[in-house]
Amino acid sequence: MPEIVGRITRIASTAVRLAQEENRRKGIPNVYCLNGKIVWQLPDGAVTMENPYKQAGNKSDQNPVKNWTFPNFHIMNCAEIRNG
Repeated sequence: MPEIVGRITRIASTAVRLAQEENRRKGIPNVYCLNGKIVWQLPDGAVTMENPYKQAGNKSDQNPVKNWTFPNFHIMNCAEIRNG
């Protein structure tokens, strides 16, 4: 692996780990796509397929951050990941 690829990978991995830790401190679930299914890791470490954002009376089971965009960054849902 070229040195630059290794460096970029280390930087990206560190950034992801720090973001996950910050979410836990703030009580925000981390969201993952695992085998085509959306799963949430709750701040206590428990993993669930139940949307923790789904509120009583809210029929939507969509991840509320799936369409947030950031400069040069888009949080993709599982279907977008599968379909490229």
